[in-house]
Amino acid sequence: MKKIFILIFLLFSFSFSNNNLNLTTEEIQFIKQNPTINVGAETDWPPFDFVENGRYTGIAKEYLTLIEKSTGLKFNYVFGYSWDQLLSLTKEKKLDLLPILAKTEDREKYLLYTDKSYISIRDYLFSSSNKFNSLDELNGKTLAVPAGYVQEEFLKKNYPKIKIIFVKDVLQGIDYVILNKVDALISNIALVDYLTKKHNLTGINAQFALNKNDNLYMAFRDDYPILKSIIQKALANITQIEKNNISDKFLVTLHDDEHFIFTNKELEFIKNNKKIYIANELDWIPYDYNENGVAKGYIIDYTKLLFSKIGMEPIFITDTWQNIMKKFKNNDINLLPVVSYNKKREEILNFSDAYLQQEFSIITKSSRFDIINFDDLKGKKLGLIKSWNSTKIIKENYPDINIVEFDNVKDTFDAVKNNIIDATIQNSILSSFYIKKDYNEVLKNDATVRIKNFDTSLYMGVNKDKPILKDLINKSMKQISRQEMKTLNNK
Repeated sequence: MKKIFILIFLLFSFSFSNNNLNLTTEEIQFIKQNPTINVGAETDWPPFDFVENGRYTGIAKEYLTLIEKSTGLKFNYVFGYSWDQLLSLTKEKKLDLLPILAKTEDREKYLLYTDKSYISIRDYLFSSSNKFNSLDELNGKTLAVPAGYVQEEFLKKNYPKIKIIFVKDVLQGIDYVILNKVDALISNIALVDYLTKKHNLTGINAQFALNKNDNLYMAFRDDYPILKSIIQKALANITQIEKNNISDKFLVTLHDDEHFIFTNKELEFIKNNKKIYIANELDWIPYDYNENGVAKGYIIDYTKLLFSKIGMEPIFITDTWQNIMKKFKNNDINLLPVVSYNKKREEILNFSDAYLQQEFSIITKSSRFDIINFDDLKGKKLGLIKSWNSTKIIKENYPDINIVEFDNVKDTFDAVKNNIIDATIQNSILSSFYIKKDYNEVLKNDATVRIKNFDTSLYMGVNKDKPILKDLINKSMKQISRQEMKTLNNK
């Protein structure tokens, strides 16, 4: 009697799940006739699709588990093959489903993709000591690409002068970058972060984000359109809460204390340098500013969090940017908590890993509609801040613009307001803050612009005589959890 009850319960649950997905009679019949679906699982693409301790896991696996529950399908995970081999096995109809991959013209010849992507990732260029600002700068240089990865098709089509060096996986690509066997690697932050922590690797840094997001899909052998239809319905049935839980499970666990180990030299440095002297600007609101003698801002809070993990006390020294740089060169300041990259700065400081990206806007009077890009600024007066990196880059790349330099942000905004200059270009978040606070309905920052040859990444700048401090900062950055960043961003 107990067995009959369980059987009835399972049949009811299966029927309820099917009705909830609005599966057709044909789709229900397919599930009954094909109760096991062979899934090609990667072994080395964490945290998305990988094998750990002999068990298949990852973000894609969590989605597939939810799909099993809602459809009644049973997935058989096949792993132990390279990505290139998994593609070939699916092409030969020996695998039914690939759980997470990008879409390419070549793959669409033998794969059916879900109509919508279910995960989106952003790729970055990673290198060691070399600083690159765009893929154009890699012409004639070498770039590691795992065999079968989508980057091969993208590079051959758009950057044929870059030399591709094939590697078996991303970990080998990281090794090649560190050992200077290649100049760079393209991958995503989550994957490189996971692998460098797991294998205690240093010496590879994100240089810039590629100007595209990779949408990731599930894909099927091309004679299984009905399987595609079933899984699309199941994916659409997954709630946002379930999606958030999956992301939290894997992206939070990337910050694992077992990989946060200081060397003896680093511990000795911490012991002998209990206080660290850090620059604090006057008015780079809301990032880095001073209010009533107190250092405040996003960067300040981030820096405090960073050094709480190291065990050093941050002492903030407030001054104008010009004076800060003088004190930094005289070793009165150990750290510039937020700087953009330029080649000349490498002479006086070591750059940490990048930890923020910035966007720029043109600020004009609200009544003006004639300036929306750099071409519109030709022959006009553009206000910029003295000694800032963005000022130097704009002066070099836009000689037809009349640059007027100011000591601080407020003077620049006042000059736009009073028609002394036509516009200024500033960080979008900073300009939004200033406009809402003091220039509402007088100034606007509607036009977003990209500055030619400007690296939008933000770094920390460390004194050359303290190279160990850079390593400590990079290790500590990787220990800041997703929840800690969420709290900081909300604030």
